[in-house]
Amino acid sequence: QLLLPARSLLYSGNPNWHQYHYEFSHRFRVNDLHGGSNTKWYMMRPTGEGAIVPADDVLTSAQVPGITCNPSHIHRFGRYFAERWWQENRERITVHAYVTCNLNHRGDRELIDPEFDLASWPLYKYPLPFVRKHHDGNGRLG
Repeated sequence: QLLLPARSLLYSGNPNWHQYHYEFSHRFRVNDLHGGSNTKWYMMRPTGEGAIVPADDVLTSAQVPGITCNPSHIHRFGRYFAERWWQENRERITVHAYVTCNLNHRGDRELIDPEFDLASWPLYKYPLPFVRKHHDGNGRLG
């Protein structure tokens, strides 16, 4: 019981923002991370043609709030969609997300690097390189 809360020391940055291992954390519901209503998913085909990912065809309205401000869930959905596309079309794509979230009512911040291909990063390999650093209102990294 003593070691589990200390695991947040293994990762740099604000664990309330990047949420690494958040589901098992003593920090559960200590913060208020919300937003994501403007989340956009994009895919790029090998031809260079881009398109919006039809997330509404895959996710239910009940699933969307649980995914939009959780980097691990965003990553898993990106990987899932790329794999599904491969199975249906036999074509490799890149998947990108534009997500802004708000930590404890301090203004929206970009959570995910929209240039990063979510399908290229292995599942459960931390830290996630596509998570943007969180800056508090004073310009400090949190």
